[in-house]
Amino acid sequence: MTSQHQNLSKVKMAKSATDQPQYFTKVASSIGQSYTALNRNRPSTIGGSSGRLNFSNNRSNLLEYSHVPLPDEPAGLYDTLITDSDMALMKKKFVKVSSSGEVEMDPDIVEFCVKITTSKKDAAHAKESVKKRKDFVLTVLKKYGIPDDGVLVSTIVKRMPRGIDDLDDLYLQEAQEEAHVLRRDRLAKQENEGVVEDNAENNNNPTAKDDIAKKFLVYFEEICVRCNSLVQYLKVFSICNEKLDRHVEVSRPVVKFSSNRRQLYTQKAVRQAMAHGIQKANEMISSSKPRASLGRLYYSVEDSLEIEPVQDYDSIDSFETFTWKRLNKLVRCNLTSVFELEHHKVRKLI
Repeated sequence: MTSQHQNLSKVKMAKSATDQPQYFTKVASSIGQSYTALNRNRPSTIGGSSGRLNFSNNRSNLLEYSHVPLPDEPAGLYDTLITDSDMALMKKKFVKVSSSGEVEMDPDIVEFCVKITTSKKDAAHAKESVKKRKDFVLTVLKKYGIPDDGVLVSTIVKRMPRGIDDLDDLYLQEAQEEAHVLRRDRLAKQENEGVVEDNAENNNNPTAKDDIAKKFLVYFEEICVRCNSLVQYLKVFSICNEKLDRHVEVSRPVVKFSSNRRQLYTQKAVRQAMAHGIQKANEMISSSKPRASLGRLYYSVEDSLEIEPVQDYDSIDSFETFTWKRLNKLVRCNLTSVFELEHHKVRKLI
């Protein structure tokens, strides 16, 4: 039997054996993590405390390797790497680099409320007073591209706080005017009946003030808004303060980051880190191996992924734009990547 037939018989035996070395290339489905690893009965390590690639010295068989994922491997797709011997991999050279990438992520969920408030003697008058302001706010929201399903209008009716001295400045002027009208009517009636009272005493009578305050209703219209950018919020905030009076108040925003947003900016940070790694690897090769070039990625490990506040804006208080940009987050990714080296032979001219 020739050596070629002996090698083919060994390939067939290796397919059914469970204790033979196996190589595989993992094509990861998770973001920023793609590995090429070595799988054996006692798996060799990639990286580890020494940071080196460890391979077996078994070079006796010609094997066709297929992969069975290890139990502790993350979820992902696995491909097959075919090689002629362990020595073929041992002869290859690698370059290992560490790189990082960071991007600034702005929120894609912004929630805020527009509160329209008035105080009248009955609900009918209060509703009429609020209606024009509410229609204007809804028109502004539609103008700036906020959909109807992102707007919720709530109506709240409350009694005025007891005692005219406890009233909020928002309602004080209206209450005082109404109290003056009631007091004038009461004095006119008393004069017709021949009863004269001390006006100063009535003005200082807390019971009379409480009776006046109890007749007022505080009527709220709260428009809860959900949009997808701070730019939309700032436009609504500015136009309401410019065109409407103090009876309309816009709250501060509550910002959130959706899972899709986090995933999108994580991908951007990983791609940026990988681009920096490729650039660094090319620089290392050009300085030490002029006859080599960067080959395919052998494996890449995500060392860390951090999402944290942007510290650069904290020291700036005099500019509104930077104040709102404090709500953004910084996504930082650190990668360790190993690439194969491709050597180019110099052809001799005869």
